[in-house]
Amino acid sequence: MAEVAAKDGISAVIATPHFNDKYPTDPFIIKEKVIQLNQKLEEKGISLQVLPGMESHFSYEYIELLQKGKLLTLGTNSKFVFLELPFQQIPHRLDHLVYQIKMAGYSPIIPHPERTLIFHERPHKLYELVKNGVITQVNAGSVLGFFGNKVRKFTKEMFEHGLLHILASDAHDDKKRPPRLSEGYIEIAELVGKSYVNMMKENAKNIAYGKDFWVEEPIRPHKKKFWLFG
Repeated sequence: MAEVAAKDGISAVIATPHFNDKYPTDPFIIKEKVIQLNQKLEEKGISLQVLPGMESHFSYEYIELLQKGKLLTLGTNSKFVFLELPFQQIPHRLDHLVYQIKMAGYSPIIPHPERTLIFHERPHKLYELVKNGVITQVNAGSVLGFFGNKVRKFTKEMFEHGLLHILASDAHDDKKRPPRLSEGYIEIAELVGKSYVNMMKENAKNIAYGKDFWVEEPIRPHKKKFWLFG
């Protein structure tokens, strides 16, 4: 996977194993494994830096886990954290949790909202989250249609409304879901322009290395336009 990423022009990746009730991943182990992997990559001459992170799932103990150091931020010296949501529903008191995360000094990132079915039905909810400071990360595979035409269409509409901020591979292996971004960036440039792509690339670096994040003002979507199942 590291070789595939490097050949695609990627210079750094964040390792984001899941953290939830099923996978209570230990942050210390993640950091140790990242160190070991970077040593192996250097030995083999693969020009890729791996940074520690975690795909933390929504829970009502999220803030407590974060404050106890059981949830990792993304990258180095970072204030950015993943907040993965259920695919089928918007959790109760999500807005309150987002507020708590921000008050604690962190910036929440929702991964792959384009694959969260409830946002297809209630796109205004995603808009409200973004207006309240939530960052969104879209999968390259969604842009390219790997998750079906409905997801691809919804992804395009979210781009048109300025509701997507970072592109990620969400890679799981080196073949079916490989760590490639270049094709996704080409598609996004055709959809919304090269300047949008440049913004996404710069913000990805800012997340990885704990710098300030900047996004344009989103456009409120109309439910009728986004309705994909009716």
